[in-house]
Amino acid sequence: GRAWVRPASLRCVLREYRGFDMQAGGPWSPILCEFVSSRDWCLFVMNLLTLLLECVLVPLALVMPLPYRLAVATCMLLLHVGIFVFQSAIIGIFFLPNVASYFVGFGADLSSGGGDSVDGVLQFFGPARLAAVSVCLA
Repeated sequence: GRAWVRPASLRCVLREYRGFDMQAGGPWSPILCEFVSSRDWCLFVMNLLTLLLECVLVPLALVMPLPYRLAVATCMLLLHVGIFVFQSAIIGIFFLPNVASYFVGFGADLSSGGGDSVDGVLQFFGPARLAAVSVCLA
């Protein structure tokens, strides 16, 4: 609901993580974390942009031309840099392997519209899904 866009939700998360040093899961910059978490407008903008990115732009990337998909991948990278800086350096580092999958996935050669696009999406996600299932079952 709308509560996720309100500053209080992100402020709560950032202040919780700010209590840890970087090695224990805290932010890379506690000073920047405090700066952001003490300003409602910063928190609102961060919340809104994150929700728009993850709930609107990423799904739309399936039908976007290649340059726009690569821009979405870049935004995802910047999201994880923000997580590293403001929330948790460890969480940000753990997402580094995803960077390759963002650029490979969002950079896949899919023609937009029509059946080729759907086939390409299924071909792209099919092997990844099988690999994930095999890892879980191992």
